[in-house]
Amino acid sequence: MTLSNYTQNAQKYLDNTPIIRGINGTELVDLVLKYYDQLSVKYRKMIPLKMVYIPVPPEE
Repeated sequence: MTLSNYTQNAQKYLDNTPIIRGINGTELVDLVLKYYDQLSVKYRKMIPLKMVYIPVPPEE
């Protein structure tokens, strides 16, 4: 796992090693947001998130 992106060599290694799944920072955030409600209380305390609503102007 990386919080950035994999180097070309690291990505090549991952592509050739199907038993290993690499996750970059964007994918990690997406997974946390998608499954946050399913995490145990222990992990939600480690990653305390709060849902907020942000108004956006209507599209024209």
